[in-house]
Amino acid sequence: MNRGAVLAGVAGICWGTIPIAVKQTYAAGSATALEMSVFRFVIAGIILGGVTAARREPLLMRNKWSVLMGFCGVFWMSFVSFFGIQYTSAVNASILSNSNPLMVAALASGLGL
Repeated sequence: MNRGAVLAGVAGICWGTIPIAVKQTYAAGSATALEMSVFRFVIAGIILGGVTAARREPLLMRNKWSVLMGFCGVFWMSFVSFFGIQYTSAVNASILSNSNPLMVAALASGLGL
């Protein structure tokens, strides 16, 4: 089997279990949305930093504003998603989250972009 296909499948499984894991964390009273978001990005930063160091690749930070806006946008989306999951089911959260590209395309079309 193609390595890329396997990795894509693993990524899809991990991505799809996020709402379930967040609901379970809320049920256990273990963490808040902010704590889960910070934990998620600290772990991702450690993993990506390790991969970058192992490959001996330079960090590309040509435009610091783009890096800051990207981080804030991704972190904010994660936080808002985690916060919203406590008020709905994991299924509804998955549907809303995964329909985001469709909503962006519809808004862009409506705004003439």
